[in-house]
Amino acid sequence: MVLFFHTRVRFESLLAGLLILATLATDATAQLDLPGKSSASSSDETDGEARAQRKSAGRNLAPHLVCTRCAKHNYGSTMGRPTPDGFYLAYCTPCGRDMKHSRAKDVEQSERLHLPQDSTPARLPKPGRPVPQHATSGYANGPAASIFSEVASLKKASDPLVRKAVEALLGMGAQGLDAARSALHDSSAVVVVTAGRVLIRSAGAADAERLLARLRDPLPGKAGAILVAELVRRDPVHASPEFLVELLDHPQQPVRQAAQRSLAARLSPAILPLLEAALVAQRTDTRLLAMNLVIEVDDPAVTDILLEHLPDKSARVSSRVLTALAEREDARIDLELLARAFRSRWILRENAYALLALVAREDLFLKAILDERHIEPLLMGLESGDALTVGACAAALAGIGYRSSRTLDTAWLDRDVVGFMIAAISGQHFHADFSSLQPRILKRLVLLTGEDFGSNGPAWTIWWVAERAGFYARRAWLSVAAGGADRLEVHFRSTGSDGATISLIGAGAPTNEALQRAGVAQIYYLTERECRDLLALMEREGVLSPERVPGRRGRMITGMRTLEILVDGRGKIFSFGPGEAAPWFDRLVAAVRDLGQRNLWQRYPDEANYASPREAWETEAGWWALEHSELERAQRMKGLVAASVTNHAPSMRSAALKELVQIYAVEGVANQGDFGLFLDLLRDEGFFTGRARQLVNLALQAASSGADGGQRGQTLESACDDLLRLLLARFQLDALPAMGKVARKAGRDFVRRLATDDRPALRAVAATELGRALEEGDGALLLAMLNDPAAPVEAAAALALGQAGVEEARTELLLRARLAEPFVRRSALRAVGNLGGEYVLDALVLGVSDPDPNIKLGAAEGLADLQDPRSASLFIALLRQDRDSEIYAAARRGLIRLGPLAREDLLRVARSPAHRARREVALLLGQMCAPEIVPALIDMIEDDATDALVGFELATLTCVDARAALDPAALWAEWYDEVVHDRSLPWFLAALERRGMSAPPGAEYGVGGSPEAALLLLDVLGREEDFLVERARRELGRILDRDLGRLPLGQNARELWLSALREAVLEQFASSRAAEQLK
Repeated sequence: MVLFFHTRVRFESLLAGLLILATLATDATAQLDLPGKSSASSSDETDGEARAQRKSAGRNLAPHLVCTRCAKHNYGSTMGRPTPDGFYLAYCTPCGRDMKHSRAKDVEQSERLHLPQDSTPARLPKPGRPVPQHATSGYANGPAASIFSEVASLKKASDPLVRKAVEALLGMGAQGLDAARSALHDSSAVVVVTAGRVLIRSAGAADAERLLARLRDPLPGKAGAILVAELVRRDPVHASPEFLVELLDHPQQPVRQAAQRSLAARLSPAILPLLEAALVAQRTDTRLLAMNLVIEVDDPAVTDILLEHLPDKSARVSSRVLTALAEREDARIDLELLARAFRSRWILRENAYALLALVAREDLFLKAILDERHIEPLLMGLESGDALTVGACAAALAGIGYRSSRTLDTAWLDRDVVGFMIAAISGQHFHADFSSLQPRILKRLVLLTGEDFGSNGPAWTIWWVAERAGFYARRAWLSVAAGGADRLEVHFRSTGSDGATISLIGAGAPTNEALQRAGVAQIYYLTERECRDLLALMEREGVLSPERVPGRRGRMITGMRTLEILVDGRGKIFSFGPGEAAPWFDRLVAAVRDLGQRNLWQRYPDEANYASPREAWETEAGWWALEHSELERAQRMKGLVAASVTNHAPSMRSAALKELVQIYAVEGVANQGDFGLFLDLLRDEGFFTGRARQLVNLALQAASSGADGGQRGQTLESACDDLLRLLLARFQLDALPAMGKVARKAGRDFVRRLATDDRPALRAVAATELGRALEEGDGALLLAMLNDPAAPVEAAAALALGQAGVEEARTELLLRARLAEPFVRRSALRAVGNLGGEYVLDALVLGVSDPDPNIKLGAAEGLADLQDPRSASLFIALLRQDRDSEIYAAARRGLIRLGPLAREDLLRVARSPAHRARREVALLLGQMCAPEIVPALIDMIEDDATDALVGFELATLTCVDARAALDPAALWAEWYDEVVHDRSLPWFLAALERRGMSAPPGAEYGVGGSPEAALLLLDVLGREEDFLVERARRELGRILDRDLGRLPLGQNARELWLSALREAVLEQFASSRAAEQLK
């Protein structure tokens, strides 16, 4: 590691000297005097500071300038333009314009870099990487050779030193170019990339042709892919579509893929003739890459190309064409495929692929293309000895038979077709086209059988052997016999954030099979009347007929909604992915949810009086079927839930407690007689979790209801006292916030009496509650509680006095902030931060330096509340803590509260490579949308391209996402050179412009903002790009002048969050005309 470091420092020194000499055009006449190896750094030196100091030492070996704005070292400018105030005017690349520079500290002459004479042999490349025999003298000897020798020792072409080497070689003129021409044939990928970049930027036609010729041959490592991307970016003329299409047949896969990526960004109808030539290449991968590009071209001619290459000799290509034809919206495709499927006497491979494409189009667009006219040739195809032909014909017949209402004439659907499809995907006879056939057949098997064994061929075979004797395939027609309405089954499943699973089962449905299909779903039995009403709705919506073709609409991802409908075991399944909807489906789902809600009482059967849920339903259904008021239903429901919840362990009570909370929301349901039940349930809880909090709230509602249900009542204070005793005895300090809520409910006099209670925990609760809103005499009471013998009480009183701003307590609080025991001192430090004023900052600074982490945390919290600009440096120092620590969170909160007041301190740290908190500060400035931090973030991503947090902040701040690029730092640096640097808002607005989202006239951002800007930001929050969504969240937070919190996960949670935001914006801009748009 030490050897590698010194090699790197030596290389950086070499590059620095080369850049100086290239700029000044001086001759190199002295020997190369490189620094010797130093001993390893001492163990107590921090890694970050040591690396920065060593890196700086390497860079300072040559005289240079330092930008006074971004602190970048400038090795390429001279001191030829001095300013009257002692600085030098020079062009700064990161800043993008002439800036004042200061002179770096002079270095001793003996430490400066001297280039070797051309006659002095340079160090040869590492063993195993010899200089090619055809290399010219420009590469074998001299300074250029030294650069390539050092480049050969690097492991990655993304190393920052590669970019510096390119600049140095370009600055050497003809010598550097000559060396690059020879190095282009080196065996090191990093050397080849360096040489290629030099030739690309030389802007010479001959060098460009030389590079093109090299790219046609195999290259070491990933050099080819990197150079293709570089050539496309810098020289699109030579990186022509013709050349890139030629590279699609390159012997190396990375080069082929790089060519495809580049072509994908330049697709147009004009490129189709070039791609057609690649479609007849011998290499399968070439044809596949070319076909993927053809598919993306928006031109009617693509359909003809796809049809022509459907029977490609490779199953991979044919399968891709098949999928593309299935998804393509072109009215001609159905007729063309029908003609190709049945134009021969026999169904061969070409015809079979056309059939599979038709099957895929039927399933995707949920429409009938094949019909009874095609049954005869398809049945003949089942007799073929070719597995692809048999499978394709069986899949086609499956769709025809499924849609047919002539059950007797399509008996082949129940036996032959299903059997042939299972044989085709069982895996007994593998063939080249298996991957094209399997997914199409599996969809149809699930449709006809209602089973789903996935791609498990043996499982399908075992099931078929057991079931085929009495098997009847499902069909699109669902007929309901007279008197058979109660045999209805409906199963609804949602994989969205609500995770709803509902099973509605008629009384006459086969119970065991229905329960098996329901799985873990909540089962609700339906009366015959409810079944008839639901079937009538289905008939009106066309669900029972082929008018509504079952299948999946959209992608099978989180948010999928599935509705399965069965009558006498025959059914249809409809699935809708996120973003997909149909009015008839939404109406059915709403009806199913409504029935589930009306029958919610079935979730809580009285197990003590009924043997099964079915028996409980048969007994109770009569009452629930009649009309009752909301209060009557809620009271009866409360009785069922209360009886059910006591029969379960605490861990199984969550759903019942949630239901009780909803029941208690109905006016008139709360009853003082329930107080004892809630106390008993609370006593069963092992820990103070969400369930315990719900029970506390329910107990308070019951205690304060005033209705005793005919029982002997209990005063509110007495009930609260019982509840406090239970909370203290059962959960102790874990329930302190809940104890405060109980005391507050009992009233102010009750709280004051707690201040003298013999239990310290309750006295601490009283102190906290008194400090929330001081009334007459409360301040004196809190001052007296500072002398309480119990530390928790003293700490609570100190914090309450600070939050209430009791000036009389200043001396006592400052004294405790310096000298009290740690538990009390932490609260006192937070208290004086709230109080502010003289001597407070000194006490907090002393606390921050304390080795006790609890005292340090109290001081950090106090500083955050104090909001003194002088504390910025302290917060920055605390950012060295772990990101998950409370101290780090307090420091970050303090810096955010300081806002612009801390900006210069933060920028100073961010521009200091040696500071340990540099990364955290840079991330924080990025979150504050400070444009000045971009160069520092680019430096960080250049050093570590895998740093996800830095990459995300750069994408969010710049609104340019280069995270997936081969060299993200280079792309961001080039972008930064071409934009304004004083504000980051134009970057965001420009990104929206590129996506067709123009800022409306009159839009104003910043605190207060305008409704037009808020409306635009709400639209952006609904987009998919994570960095744009995050930037919109920050900008909207500035307009509303509050932290909006993290973006919720899950589609439903995000929609609720956006709805709440829309209400907040509407409230803030209620008087404006634009607010009407938000409604």
